[in-house]
Amino acid sequence: MGVAMYRSCHGYRNLRAKVDPNNFNGLRRRVALGCPLAYKLANTCSYSDTMANPSPSPARILVVDDEVDILQAAQLLLKRHFVSVQTSQDPASLPERARQNSFDVLLLDMNFAPGADEGTEGLKWLAEVLAVDPQAVVVLVTAHSGVELAVQAMKQGAADFVTKPWENERLLATLLSAVNLRRSRIEAAELRKRNRVWRPPRTSNPE
Repeated sequence: MGVAMYRSCHGYRNLRAKVDPNNFNGLRRRVALGCPLAYKLANTCSYSDTMANPSPSPARILVVDDEVDILQAAQLLLKRHFVSVQTSQDPASLPERARQNSFDVLLLDMNFAPGADEGTEGLKWLAEVLAVDPQAVVVLVTAHSGVELAVQAMKQGAADFVTKPWENERLLATLLSAVNLRRSRIEAAELRKRNRVWRPPRTSNPE
């Protein structure tokens, strides 16, 4: 969470105390002083969620969103719970990332173009990722007004969705479930592959 983000907040120049941008106590002080962006981020990442998870999941999470503050908030939260958390503002890289098997769960925003709210971009990239990797697990991120669209996306292959600003507990629970789903899908695919390779010998009927 960079200092530049705080400088975009209303009233930043009037703040006298220097605050470590990684210190959520400082973030809360800015909330109290009426900084709207700090208030948004405080609702996204609470101080308690920066505590180290004693046994983080080995899963690899990829977060793709056009908003830098969302990516940084996700990184701060998820890196305590997952061994690998990657972020990107470029959804066009998703097909290649899927080919390289570079993530276990994709957390994907549904809109990228400025002012877009119809979700067509998210549906497009969802389809392209699934075309490359049918076992891919994609969790969509949408605004409250896009819930119906997210439900429609689930019918097209998305595993789940969260609304933003998200609740940390809800996001973590969703991603952990998605990790389990990814594991199950891979195991099922491997089992189907083994079954196609191995076929039981035919037994002749006694005369």
